Amino acid sequence: MKKIGIVTIVDNSNYGNRLQNYALQEFMMKYGFECETIYFKENLANRAKTKIKNVIKFCLPVWHTKRLKEIKFKRFNKKHINIVGRKDKELNKLKNNYNYFIVGSDQVWNYTYMVGLERYFLPYADYNQAISYAASFGVSSIKEDFKEIIKNGINNIKYLSVREERGKELIKELTGREAQVLVDPTLLISRDDWEKIEKAPRKFKNKKYILVYFLGENQYEREIKEIARENKLDVIDIANINETKYYSLDPSEFIYLFNHAEMVYTDSFHACVFSMIFNKPFFVFDRKQQGVESMNSRLDTLLKMFNQENRKIEVVKNNKEIFECDYLKVEEILEKEREKTKKFFKEIFDRKNFN
Repeated sequence: MKKIGIVTIVDNSNYGNRLQNYALQEFMMKYGFECETIYFKENLANRAKTKIKNVIKFCLPVWHTKRLKEIKFKRFNKKHINIVGRKDKELNKLKNNYNYFIVGSDQVWNYTYMVGLERYFLPYADYNQAISYAASFGVSSIKEDFKEIIKNGINNIKYLSVREERGKELIKELTGREAQVLVDPTLLISRDDWEKIEKAPRKFKNKKYILVYFLGENQYEREIKEIARENKLDVIDIANINETKYYSLDPSEFIYLFNHAEMVYTDSFHACVFSMIFNKPFFVFDRKQQGVESMNSRLDTLLKMFNQENRKIEVVKNNKEIFECDYLKVEEILEKEREKTKKFFKEIFDRKNFN
Protein backbone atom coordinates (compact mmCIF):
# COMPACT_ATOMS: atom_id res chain seq x y z
CA MET A 1 0.00 0.00 0.00
CA LYS A 2 1.34 3.42 -0.99
CA LYS A 3 1.82 5.84 1.91
CA ILE A 4 1.06 9.55 1.63
CA GLY A 5 2.21 12.33 3.94
CA ILE A 6 -0.34 15.16 4.00
CA VAL A 7 1.21 18.55 4.72
CA THR A 8 -1.31 21.18 5.76
CA ILE A 9 -2.06 23.70 8.48
CA VAL A 10 -2.88 21.96 11.76
CA ASP A 11 -4.77 24.62 13.68
CA ASN A 12 -6.80 23.77 16.76
CA SER A 13 -9.29 26.58 16.29
CA ASN A 14 -10.07 26.70 12.54
CA TYR A 15 -12.96 24.57 11.28
CA GLY A 16 -12.07 24.85 7.61
CA ASN A 17 -8.55 23.49 7.88
CA ARG A 18 -9.53 20.61 10.18
CA LEU A 19 -12.40 19.54 7.93
CA GLN A 20 -10.50 19.87 4.65
CA ASN A 21 -7.69 17.82 6.23
CA TYR A 22 -10.17 15.12 7.24
CA ALA A 23 -11.79 15.12 3.78
CA LEU A 24 -8.50 14.77 1.87
CA GLN A 25 -7.44 11.92 4.14
CA GLU A 26 -10.79 10.12 3.66
CA PHE A 27 -10.75 10.63 -0.10
CA MET A 28 -7.24 9.20 -0.51
CA MET A 29 -7.94 6.29 1.85
CA LYS A 30 -11.05 5.47 -0.18
CA TYR A 31 -8.76 4.86 -3.16
CA GLY A 32 -6.40 2.57 -1.30
CA PHE A 33 -3.71 4.85 0.17
CA GLU A 34 -2.40 4.98 3.71
CA CYS A 35 -2.33 8.58 4.96
CA GLU A 36 -0.61 10.49 7.73
CA THR A 37 -0.91 14.21 8.36
CA ILE A 38 2.48 15.64 9.28
CA TYR A 39 2.44 18.05 12.21
CA PHE A 40 5.58 20.15 12.59
CA LYS A 41 6.41 20.23 16.29
CA GLU A 42 7.65 23.31 18.08
CA ASN A 43 10.90 22.98 19.98
CA LEU A 44 10.55 21.89 23.60
CA ALA A 45 11.35 25.32 25.07
CA ASN A 46 8.57 26.98 23.10
CA ARG A 47 6.13 24.20 23.96
CA ALA A 48 6.90 24.63 27.69
CA LYS A 49 6.30 28.39 27.48
CA THR A 50 3.03 27.79 25.64
CA LYS A 51 1.79 25.41 28.35
CA ILE A 52 2.59 27.92 31.09
CA LYS A 53 0.74 30.69 29.22
CA ASN A 54 -2.26 28.40 28.71
CA VAL A 55 -2.49 27.63 32.43
CA ILE A 56 -2.59 31.37 33.18
CA LYS A 57 -5.05 32.16 30.40
CA PHE A 58 -7.35 29.30 31.38
CA CYS A 59 -8.29 31.26 34.51
CA LEU A 60 -9.69 34.14 32.42
CA PRO A 61 -13.28 33.72 31.06
CA VAL A 62 -12.43 34.54 27.42
CA TRP A 63 -9.33 32.38 27.36
CA HIS A 64 -11.19 29.60 29.14
CA THR A 65 -13.61 29.51 26.19
CA LYS A 66 -10.77 29.53 23.66
CA ARG A 67 -8.90 26.80 25.53
CA LEU A 68 -12.06 24.67 25.71
CA LYS A 69 -12.37 25.00 21.92
CA GLU A 70 -8.75 23.89 21.45
CA ILE A 71 -9.30 20.84 23.66
CA LYS A 72 -12.37 19.82 21.63
CA PHE A 73 -10.44 20.27 18.38
CA LYS A 74 -7.64 18.05 19.67
CA ARG A 75 -10.19 15.37 20.54
CA PHE A 76 -11.57 15.61 17.00
CA ASN A 77 -8.04 15.23 15.58
CA LYS A 78 -7.37 12.21 17.77
CA LYS A 79 -10.63 10.53 16.77
CA HIS A 80 -10.76 11.35 13.06
CA ILE A 81 -7.34 12.33 11.68
CA ASN A 82 -4.13 10.33 11.64
CA ILE A 83 -1.63 13.01 12.75
CA VAL A 84 2.08 12.34 13.29
CA GLY A 85 4.38 14.91 14.86
CA ARG A 86 7.75 15.53 13.22
CA LYS A 87 10.64 17.67 14.48
CA ASP A 88 12.77 19.88 12.24
CA LYS A 89 15.77 17.56 12.59
CA GLU A 90 13.67 14.71 11.15
CA LEU A 91 12.67 16.51 7.95
CA ASN A 92 15.56 15.31 5.80
CA LYS A 93 14.59 11.71 6.54
CA LEU A 94 10.90 12.13 5.70
CA LYS A 95 11.19 11.10 2.06
CA ASN A 96 12.14 7.62 3.21
CA ASN A 97 8.92 7.32 5.24
CA TYR A 98 6.44 8.16 2.47
CA ASN A 99 5.92 7.37 -1.20
CA TYR A 100 4.34 10.77 -1.88
CA PHE A 101 3.62 14.07 -0.16
CA ILE A 102 0.49 16.15 -0.76
CA VAL A 103 0.56 19.78 0.36
CA GLY A 104 -2.86 21.39 0.71
CA SER A 105 -5.52 22.39 0.78
CA ASP A 106 -6.14 25.62 2.72
CA GLN A 107 -3.94 28.72 2.69
CA VAL A 108 -0.64 26.83 2.98
CA TRP A 109 1.13 29.37 0.73
CA ASN A 110 -0.18 32.55 2.37
CA TYR A 111 3.10 34.33 3.06
CA THR A 112 1.37 37.06 5.11
CA TYR A 113 0.95 34.85 8.18
CA MET A 114 2.47 31.41 7.63
CA VAL A 115 5.32 30.51 9.99
CA GLY A 116 7.86 28.18 8.37
CA LEU A 117 6.47 28.84 4.88
CA GLU A 118 9.27 26.85 3.19
CA ARG A 119 8.03 23.61 4.79
CA TYR A 120 4.86 23.89 2.73
CA PHE A 121 6.81 23.72 -0.52
CA LEU A 122 8.04 20.21 0.39
CA PRO A 123 11.84 20.83 0.29
CA TYR A 124 12.38 17.51 2.11
CA ALA A 125 10.68 15.52 -0.70
CA ASP A 126 12.13 14.31 -3.97
CA TYR A 127 10.68 16.16 -6.96
CA ASN A 128 8.75 13.07 -8.12
CA GLN A 129 7.16 12.69 -4.68
CA ALA A 130 5.80 16.23 -4.46
CA ILE A 131 2.12 17.07 -5.12
CA SER A 132 0.03 20.13 -4.34
CA TYR A 133 -3.70 19.58 -4.08
CA ALA A 134 -5.97 22.66 -4.18
CA ALA A 135 -3.28 24.66 -2.39
CA SER A 136 -4.11 28.30 -1.78
CA PHE A 137 -2.10 31.52 -1.59
CA GLY A 138 -5.06 33.15 0.12
CA VAL A 139 -4.10 36.52 -1.36
CA SER A 140 -4.29 38.04 -4.84
CA SER A 141 -0.76 39.44 -5.04
CA ILE A 142 2.70 38.65 -3.71
CA LYS A 143 5.13 41.26 -2.41
CA GLU A 144 8.44 41.51 -4.20
CA ASP A 145 10.41 40.32 -1.12
CA PHE A 146 8.66 36.93 -1.23
CA LYS A 147 8.50 36.26 -4.96
CA GLU A 148 11.83 34.43 -5.24
CA ILE A 149 11.14 32.24 -2.18
CA ILE A 150 7.74 31.24 -3.53
CA LYS A 151 9.00 30.75 -7.08
CA ASN A 152 11.75 28.40 -5.89
CA GLY A 153 9.27 26.61 -3.63
CA ILE A 154 6.77 25.99 -6.42
CA ASN A 155 9.55 24.61 -8.60
CA ASN A 156 10.17 21.95 -5.93
CA ILE A 157 6.75 20.47 -6.72
CA LYS A 158 6.16 18.29 -9.79
CA TYR A 159 2.37 17.98 -9.74
CA LEU A 160 0.61 21.32 -9.27
CA SER A 161 -2.99 22.12 -8.48
CA VAL A 162 -4.51 25.10 -6.70
CA ARG A 163 -7.89 26.11 -5.31
CA GLU A 164 -8.38 29.50 -6.96
CA GLU A 165 -8.08 30.91 -10.45
CA ARG A 166 -5.88 33.66 -9.07
CA GLY A 167 -3.52 31.02 -7.65
CA LYS A 168 -3.16 29.51 -11.12
CA GLU A 169 -2.34 32.96 -12.50
CA LEU A 170 0.25 33.64 -9.79
CA ILE A 171 2.06 30.37 -10.54
CA LYS A 172 2.10 31.21 -14.24
CA GLU A 173 3.43 34.71 -13.54
CA LEU A 174 6.15 33.50 -11.17
CA THR A 175 7.34 30.31 -12.88
CA GLY A 176 5.74 30.06 -16.32
CA ARG A 177 4.26 26.71 -15.25
CA GLU A 178 0.65 25.57 -15.51
CA ALA A 179 -1.46 24.45 -12.55
CA GLN A 180 -4.93 22.96 -12.48
CA VAL A 181 -7.75 24.54 -10.46
CA LEU A 182 -9.39 21.81 -8.37
CA VAL A 183 -12.05 21.88 -5.68
CA ASP A 184 -11.40 22.08 -1.96
CA PRO A 185 -11.19 18.59 -0.37
CA THR A 186 -14.38 19.21 1.63
CA LEU A 187 -16.25 18.87 -1.67
CA LEU A 188 -14.66 15.52 -2.53
CA ILE A 189 -16.69 13.49 -0.06
CA SER A 190 -20.47 13.21 -0.04
CA ARG A 191 -23.19 14.64 2.15
CA ASP A 192 -23.73 11.14 3.53
CA ASP A 193 -20.04 10.96 4.49
CA TRP A 194 -20.30 14.23 6.42
CA GLU A 195 -23.48 13.17 8.18
CA LYS A 196 -21.67 10.10 9.52
CA ILE A 197 -19.43 12.30 11.69
CA GLU A 198 -21.84 15.15 12.56
CA LYS A 199 -22.81 15.56 16.20
CA ALA A 200 -25.46 17.74 17.84
CA PRO A 201 -23.99 20.27 20.30
CA ARG A 202 -24.45 19.38 23.96
CA LYS A 203 -27.87 20.40 25.31
CA PHE A 204 -28.89 21.55 21.83
CA LYS A 205 -32.61 22.28 21.57
CA ASN A 206 -34.33 21.15 18.40
CA LYS A 207 -35.29 24.60 17.10
CA LYS A 208 -35.27 26.43 13.78
CA TYR A 209 -32.48 28.95 13.37
CA ILE A 210 -30.40 31.18 11.14
CA LEU A 211 -26.71 30.27 11.34
CA VAL A 212 -24.26 33.20 11.39
CA TYR A 213 -20.52 32.76 10.85
CA PHE A 214 -18.40 35.84 10.19
CA LEU A 215 -14.62 35.57 10.54
CA GLY A 216 -14.32 39.30 9.88
CA GLU A 217 -16.58 42.08 11.11
CA ASN A 218 -20.32 41.34 11.20
CA GLN A 219 -21.97 44.61 10.16
CA TYR A 220 -25.40 43.05 9.64
CA GLU A 221 -26.35 41.83 13.11
CA ARG A 222 -29.41 44.08 13.42
CA GLU A 223 -30.78 43.16 9.97
CA ILE A 224 -30.26 39.42 10.52
CA LYS A 225 -32.04 39.55 13.86
CA GLU A 226 -34.96 41.33 12.20
CA ILE A 227 -35.25 38.60 9.55
CA ALA A 228 -35.11 35.97 12.29
CA ARG A 229 -37.85 37.73 14.27
CA GLU A 230 -40.17 38.04 11.27
CA ASN A 231 -39.71 34.36 10.37
CA LYS A 232 -39.86 33.10 13.97
CA LEU A 233 -36.30 31.82 13.89
CA ASP A 234 -33.51 31.89 16.46
CA VAL A 235 -30.03 33.16 15.60
CA ILE A 236 -26.95 31.07 16.33
CA ASP A 237 -23.68 32.99 15.94
CA ILE A 238 -20.77 30.56 16.13
CA ALA A 239 -18.02 33.17 15.79
CA ASN A 240 -19.15 35.32 18.72
CA ILE A 241 -16.89 34.52 21.67
CA ASN A 242 -19.55 35.81 24.07
CA GLU A 243 -21.77 32.92 22.94
CA THR A 244 -19.68 30.40 24.86
CA LYS A 245 -21.84 27.38 24.06
CA TYR A 246 -21.45 27.80 20.31
CA TYR A 247 -18.04 29.45 20.05
CA SER A 248 -16.38 26.33 21.47
CA LEU A 249 -18.01 23.85 19.06
CA ASP A 250 -15.87 21.01 17.76
CA PRO A 251 -15.78 20.38 13.96
CA SER A 252 -18.42 17.62 14.15
CA GLU A 253 -20.83 20.01 15.88
CA PHE A 254 -19.99 22.69 13.32
CA ILE A 255 -21.12 20.32 10.54
CA TYR A 256 -24.34 19.51 12.40
CA LEU A 257 -25.36 23.16 12.68
CA PHE A 258 -24.90 23.72 8.94
CA ASN A 259 -26.87 20.60 8.11
CA HIS A 260 -29.85 21.66 10.22
CA ALA A 261 -29.90 25.45 9.64
CA GLU A 262 -32.73 27.23 7.83
CA MET A 263 -30.33 29.79 6.35
CA VAL A 264 -26.68 30.88 6.60
CA TYR A 265 -25.08 34.34 6.65
CA THR A 266 -21.29 34.36 6.36
CA ASP A 267 -18.03 35.71 4.98
CA SER A 268 -16.34 32.29 5.19
CA PHE A 269 -15.27 30.10 2.27
CA HIS A 270 -15.97 26.83 4.07
CA ALA A 271 -19.32 28.08 5.36
CA CYS A 272 -20.32 28.49 1.71
CA VAL A 273 -19.01 25.00 0.94
CA PHE A 274 -21.06 23.33 3.69
CA SER A 275 -24.13 25.41 2.83
CA MET A 276 -23.93 23.98 -0.69
CA ILE A 277 -23.22 20.44 0.47
CA PHE A 278 -26.36 20.53 2.62
CA ASN A 279 -28.41 22.58 0.08
CA LYS A 280 -29.00 25.51 2.43
CA PRO A 281 -29.92 29.06 1.39
CA PHE A 282 -26.89 31.21 2.14
CA PHE A 283 -25.64 34.74 1.71
CA VAL A 284 -21.96 35.61 1.58
CA PHE A 285 -20.32 38.99 2.04
CA ASP A 286 -16.80 40.24 1.32
CA ARG A 287 -14.79 39.86 4.49
CA LYS A 288 -14.07 43.11 6.30
CA GLN A 289 -11.01 42.64 8.50
CA GLN A 290 -8.79 45.57 9.36
CA GLY A 291 -5.14 45.14 8.42
CA VAL A 292 -5.73 41.88 6.52
CA GLU A 293 -5.23 41.64 2.76
CA SER A 294 -8.29 40.65 0.73
CA MET A 295 -8.93 36.89 0.55
CA ASN A 296 -12.04 37.11 -1.61
CA SER A 297 -10.59 35.47 -4.74
CA ARG A 298 -11.30 32.01 -3.31
CA LEU A 299 -14.95 32.90 -2.73
CA ASP A 300 -15.25 34.32 -6.23
CA THR A 301 -13.82 31.11 -7.75
CA LEU A 302 -16.14 28.90 -5.68
CA LEU A 303 -19.31 30.84 -6.44
CA LYS A 304 -18.52 31.12 -10.15
CA MET A 305 -17.70 27.40 -10.41
CA PHE A 306 -21.10 26.42 -8.99
CA ASN A 307 -23.18 29.21 -10.58
CA GLN A 308 -23.95 30.72 -7.19
CA GLU A 309 -22.73 34.29 -7.80
CA ASN A 310 -26.17 35.60 -6.80
CA ARG A 311 -25.50 34.48 -3.21
CA LYS A 312 -22.86 37.19 -2.85
CA ILE A 313 -24.52 40.40 -1.70
CA GLU A 314 -23.69 43.78 -0.22
CA VAL A 315 -26.89 44.42 1.74
CA VAL A 316 -29.21 42.17 3.73
CA LYS A 317 -32.53 41.56 1.97
CA ASN A 318 -35.74 40.67 3.74
CA ASN A 319 -38.29 38.95 1.51
CA LYS A 320 -39.51 35.47 0.63
CA GLU A 321 -36.81 35.05 -2.02
CA ILE A 322 -34.08 34.81 0.62
CA PHE A 323 -35.17 31.25 1.40
CA GLU A 324 -34.98 30.18 -2.24
CA CYS A 325 -31.74 28.69 -3.54
CA ASP A 326 -31.41 26.73 -6.79
CA TYR A 327 -29.26 23.63 -6.30
CA LEU A 328 -30.44 21.67 -9.33
CA LYS A 329 -27.15 22.06 -11.17
CA VAL A 330 -24.79 22.06 -8.18
CA GLU A 331 -24.65 18.27 -7.86
CA GLU A 332 -24.04 17.89 -11.58
CA ILE A 333 -21.18 20.41 -11.47
CA LEU A 334 -19.80 18.81 -8.34
CA GLU A 335 -19.61 15.38 -9.98
CA LYS A 336 -17.67 16.88 -12.90
CA GLU A 337 -15.26 18.55 -10.48
CA ARG A 338 -14.74 15.30 -8.58
CA GLU A 339 -13.98 13.57 -11.88
CA LYS A 340 -11.34 16.23 -12.62
CA THR A 341 -9.73 15.48 -9.26
CA LYS A 342 -9.74 11.73 -9.91
CA LYS A 343 -8.17 12.32 -13.32
CA PHE A 344 -5.47 14.49 -11.71
CA PHE A 345 -4.53 11.73 -9.27
CA LYS A 346 -4.89 8.95 -11.84
CA GLU A 347 -2.27 10.63 -14.03
CA ILE A 348 0.10 10.72 -11.05
CA PHE A 349 -0.52 7.25 -9.65
CA ASP A 350 -1.72 5.45 -12.80
CA ARG A 351 -4.34 3.60 -10.79
CA LYS A 352 -7.40 2.01 -12.35
CA ASN A 353 -9.39 2.42 -9.13
CA PHE A 354 -9.69 6.18 -9.77
CA ASN A 355 -12.15 5.37 -12.58
